[in-house]
Amino acid sequence: MSQVHTPLLQHAGDVAPRVPISLRLPPQIISAVDTYAADNRMTKTDAFMFFVQKGMDASAREPGEEKLDAIDRRLERIEEMLREKEGA
Repeated sequence: MSQVHTPLLQHAGDVAPRVPISLRLPPQIISAVDTYAADNRMTKTDAFMFFVQKGMDASAREPGEEKLDAIDRRLERIEEMLREKEGA
């Protein structure tokens, strides 16, 4: 499966053109995106782009890759706890 990726963060002066669209979404989604945008000091458009990109990236992943990532994170936490215990 080929991965679709468009960079979200633009370099200064390197802004890709944006195409206006119209969507009908449930109020709870709009509220959650508004909150995320405010908490992260970004525009609502950038917040929507972030979540759309995140969804596209997730759908392009190989089956089971998410589980392997979760296992890797747990292993890193265990290794960190062991290092802390050895240092104590």
